[in-house]
Amino acid sequence: MKILRILIILLFSGTIVNTYAQDKPDLKSLIKEVNARQDDTIKVNMLIHICDSLYRTKPDETIKYALEAQDLSKKLKFRKGEAYAEKYLGMGYYIKADYIKANDHFQQALSIFGLIHDKVGQSNMLSNLGALYNNKGADAKALDYFFQSLSIAEDIGDTLRILTANINIGNVYSSKEVTADTAMGYFEKALNLAEKINNYDAIGTASVNLGDLYFLKGDYDVALSYFERSLKAFKKTNSGNLPYTLNYIGKVYAKRKDYASALLYQKEALHFSEKANSTFEVAQAIIAMANTYSLEGKTDSALILYKHAEKIAGQIGARNEREITYKELAAIYALKKNYKNAFEYQIMASNLKDTINSLSSQKEINNLQANFAIASAQKEIEILKRDARLREAKGRLQWVVIFFLFLGVVSVSFFLRMLYKANVQKKKVNAALNEANGNLTTALETVSEQKMQIEMAHKVITGGINYARYIQKSVLPKAEQLAESLGDHFVIFKPKETVSGDFYWVYEKEEKVIVVAADCTGHGVPGAFMSMLGITLLNEIVKKNSVSNPGDILDRLRLEVIESLKQKGEREEAKDGMDISLCCIDFEKRKLQYAGAINPLYLIRESGNPEVGVVQEESNGKGMMIEIRGDPMPIGIHYDMSNFNYHEIDIFKGDTFYMSSDGFHDQFGGPRRKKFSYRRFREALLNTKSDNMCDQKVQLERLINDWKGDNDQTDDIMVIGFRVN
Repeated sequence: MKILRILIILLFSGTIVNTYAQDKPDLKSLIKEVNARQDDTIKVNMLIHICDSLYRTKPDETIKYALEAQDLSKKLKFRKGEAYAEKYLGMGYYIKADYIKANDHFQQALSIFGLIHDKVGQSNMLSNLGALYNNKGADAKALDYFFQSLSIAEDIGDTLRILTANINIGNVYSSKEVTADTAMGYFEKALNLAEKINNYDAIGTASVNLGDLYFLKGDYDVALSYFERSLKAFKKTNSGNLPYTLNYIGKVYAKRKDYASALLYQKEALHFSEKANSTFEVAQAIIAMANTYSLEGKTDSALILYKHAEKIAGQIGARNEREITYKELAAIYALKKNYKNAFEYQIMASNLKDTINSLSSQKEINNLQANFAIASAQKEIEILKRDARLREAKGRLQWVVIFFLFLGVVSVSFFLRMLYKANVQKKKVNAALNEANGNLTTALETVSEQKMQIEMAHKVITGGINYARYIQKSVLPKAEQLAESLGDHFVIFKPKETVSGDFYWVYEKEEKVIVVAADCTGHGVPGAFMSMLGITLLNEIVKKNSVSNPGDILDRLRLEVIESLKQKGEREEAKDGMDISLCCIDFEKRKLQYAGAINPLYLIRESGNPEVGVVQEESNGKGMMIEIRGDPMPIGIHYDMSNFNYHEIDIFKGDTFYMSSDGFHDQFGGPRRKKFSYRRFREALLNTKSDNMCDQKVQLERLINDWKGDNDQTDDIMVIGFRVN
């Protein structure tokens, strides 16, 4: 899941511009002019501009001109020019995949930028160093550098580097499935900032990263919309970033089994990568093509390409790409019944994965702040010791001055007595310091031990909850099932915690489709237990007992929930249950039956089609919204236990239906930290009605994320929309 690691370091590198105008006609003219110019700071700046134009395509020439800029800067004692020369030396070696030399030059540049108090340069170099470590799978070290870069960028109000840091941090978090949602938040923040300043490189990078996250979720339509947005942005920049997006578009077509189109995009990506002499991008393009051949069943072609990619990834030390090639080679050899090679490659992949995702690496990420605190405490101990020694020396000096000013010459015995007393006092101070040091060391050891115990407990609990999420995710309808049953649709599903109390369920039988959106009592683990109970009972009622009338389904479901939870209606018992919207759709007969427990069904109908006239209508000129309300009683014990009603309506082409939990409109945020509200939710549905369902999903997700801002998510969020075609 690592994406665009090399792109991030080069995208927002920045150049030195203080004394050289940027209206030079072309690179050849600039090189000719710099060769004829006398040695001065303007010549240094011109050399730096040449480096900035060449580093992607001609790293060797970049190194040559950067060395010339470095020598001239040292001769002129031009520290800023020297810093930028070191920076472009690092970039040249980075493109050549010589990461050791790249690291050395980036560190030198960071040091010089610090000496001349250039905050922009410091932030830039910290970002580049983070990208180096991220490329090698050292996530903790990469995050450390990225957060330092972000802190400096925020201090100086540099929007460009703030959004760069957000992309970089999101990239690290995207490498692990458990932090994918965190990564999405950083990418969305970066995309918003990039759009505000019209930076197309940043728009392209953030968009392709978001697209990859949706691709991994199986939401290929939304992923493709982000990839196409990225491609459009990169075409405006001519910055050489097209191969990344082309590869991802190819992956989408491969998933759709359109292998010819997939290979067309991936070969174009390889062409751009080879033209730019970018070894890392070449490896990624070859891996993408091999994957397409593998999906197409052309294992021999895939094997050749994976072996080639393995060689390139090994040369440049790209661990994630090596892991991918090892796993795929193991799978291909297994298909060919070459079990010896399959086993060897599987072991190599497993060992490399353990190295990248080791527990110590994850603990290092989680404990950066704790380690900083311990280091600060130890530093305070050293300061206390130093201050004590200074006070002791000052005290002895004062005794000597007083002795010579007021007493004159004294006897040797009195002098020895004073020295003795001073020595005793010194021992007392040292003893006190040793005791304090020992106590602090013991305290730090205790804290460290308790911290390890907490981490172990957290690991066990988190592991259990993550496995529960896997189980819950496995019982929810798959994207393919939803597409086959509902056609043009979207699902927004954002649990507040790792597991969710909201769930959705779809079943198709005899030309009828039953779709359910449910909001269980609570969220997190308790809510997830209720959601699993609800799914189990719906399978029993609908699939096994063949009940299809929405009202009857809810009546049976309520009885089963009451019996399962042993509810008796006593005052002190928990009022657990669920709120539900349930539709039974007969597309052939153009009929929809709906029943609801608390939750409504929203219908947006084109003007001119017949009105439903059920409960509530409103319009904003884009269509007519109809709210069909559910019965005011939940699935569970309640003072009103009458049967659930159901509504039957005729459906027409273009009718769009929405079902949701209360998480969207109950989300706190906005300028006054208020709920989003039902009114805004209905307005949002009307405002996005004319968009296709994929675009509606993107618009609604962006709307609720902007509303939430820095506030915590209030509840599980779920919205389902489908359109009659």
